[in-house]
Formats: sequence, C-alpha cells, structure tokens
Amino acid sequence: MSQQSVLISGVAGDIGQSVARALSSDFRIFGCDMEDGASSRLCTKNFFCVPPAAQNEEYLKAVGDLICREKIDIFIPVAEAEIALLNLQREWTSGVNANVLLNNQEVVTTFSDKLETAKFLRAHGWKAPRSALLKEMIRQEWSFPVIVKSRSGCGSKRVYKVMDDFELEFFCRRDKGDFIIQEYLDEGDGEFTTGVFSDGKNTVSITFRRKLGFGGLSREAILVKDEGMEKLARDIAAQVKLVGSINIQSRKSGGEHLPFEINPRLSSTVLLRQAFGFEDLRWWIATLEGRNFVYRPRFRKGRAVRVLGEHFMDMEP
Repeated sequence: MSQQSVLISGVAGDIGQSVARALSSDFRIFGCDMEDGASSRLCTKNFFCVPPAAQNEEYLKAVGDLICREKIDIFIPVAEAEIALLNLQREWTSGVNANVLLNNQEVVTTFSDKLETAKFLRAHGWKAPRSALLKEMIRQEWSFPVIVKSRSGCGSKRVYKVMDDFELEFFCRRDKGDFIIQEYLDEGDGEFTTGVFSDGKNTVSITFRRKLGFGGLSREAILVKDEGMEKLARDIAAQVKLVGSINIQSRKSGGEHLPFEINPRLSSTVLLRQAFGFEDLRWWIATLEGRNFVYRPRFRKGRAVRVLGEHFMDMEP
C-alpha cells in the first residue's frame, strides 16, 4: 500500500514541526508556510510558500491548488490564524479532495477565544479563573497579581503576570481591545497540559505536569495519572461533541484542576504524547477515514525533556 500524502500548514513553527515528525515514519510529508525559511524544509518531502491566512482568498486558492496538484490525502492546519479562517470557510474544507483535520465550529469558535473559554467553563459548572476584557475591568474589583493576556493567540505567548498598578497601566495604554484580564491562579501543585481525543463515542486523555521554557513551550513534562482530570476531559468533550483533538491547560490547587485555556487544535506536545502511546494525531486521521482507534498506554510513569539542537545546511569548505 502506497503512503498517504499529508500537507501540514505552518510547518516552520513548533506545532507544525512536531506534527511532521510524528507522521514522518509512514506518511509522505508536504509542508507549507508563509515564510520560506530553512527550518521549513527539514521534516518535509516538499515545501511550498503560501500567502498568509490574512489574505483570505489568496491563501485558500494556494492551499487548494496544492492539495489538487500534489494529490494530498490529508490536510492538517496548525496555525491559529489558518484554523480561524477555515472555521469560517466550511464549504471550502468540505469541497477540497482531502480530509481536513479541523474541529467542529463550536470547539474552534469557543476555545479560540480565551474570554469565551472562561465563560463556557463557568456556564457549565466548571471552575475557571475570573476573566474580563481589560478595557471593561473595574479596578476596585481586582487584586494583584493578575494575568493580562491576548484574547486569542498561541500557547503561552503574550501572557503577562502583572504585579501592580504601574504595570497594569502600561498594558491599559497599549490595549486595542484584544487584551483580557484574568484572575491569577496560584501554581499550587503545578501547571498541567492535558491532551484530549474523542471520536464522538469514546474519549481518552493524557496529562503531564509541565515546566515552561523556550518562549512558552513545555520544556519538561512528567506523566501523571489523575482521575479528576480524566473526568473533566470527558465531560468537556461530551459538552462540545468533540470529534478530534483539543488540549486543556490547567493549574491544580487543593487537589482540584482549574482549567484556564483550551486549545482547539493539536499542540506542540503531539510528538511527546505519541511517544507515551497517546496517538491522537493518528487517531484523528483514522476517525476521518471511518476507522476505530485503541489507546494502549506504553508507560505508567515517565518524563520528557526538550533540548535545543542545531542543523547544519549548505556547508562548503
């Protein structure tokens, strides 16, 4: 049987490269990105430069042409700007001749917005940090420290711990309506990342306690078993009728997980999870093709550590 062809967008970034490496053993990997950099080509059979998602029509045409010309079987968008665009272009995703790994509209719309995510969690009885638009906050109702973050965006980028009025005023002056203020959650028992996958019938999850580094990436991840987090993952997946993969970020205090963000997409820990037997990327592909998945954990305990590395290219003596 010939290998299936996969097109990964945003392949120059951390998520795109993790996805490419996770599939490289048995798929033909094609990549595209708006930047034609050397890192874009390391994990791909062929690389293509495409317009940014902000150029809506040009982006869709370029990617559609690639899917057709290269006979792509599976399209995996990973950049949040692309996912947001494709969420509004469902006719395009259903019209291309490839399976597109894109969560349903409620998942993408709600969890792409960090303020709406907090509202969603509270509306359904789950604890979440108090949140509001920065421009609408009533100063007397908040005590320091607080978190100021972009309402949308990737991972831990543009997230700031604010300690006093001087710092808060700094962000208020620069706010263009896209900042939110959020209750600071004490680290307590640590910060956690939970991968969640559902095929619409069965839901599974895997949780790691994590330490951040390298610009907001999970620098160290320790496998943990937590029945409370497993139940929360199942309940959230059921509420949004999940068929695909999401990633829940939480902090634990007093023995209870408090989610503060949910990513409506694959995360940069996808390769890390796969090493532990949680193959949500491959399960998502299988589900779109009408196949079942089975979760077989490989380890009861373990730790993953990210390290820096270098590649040398175009070397001449």
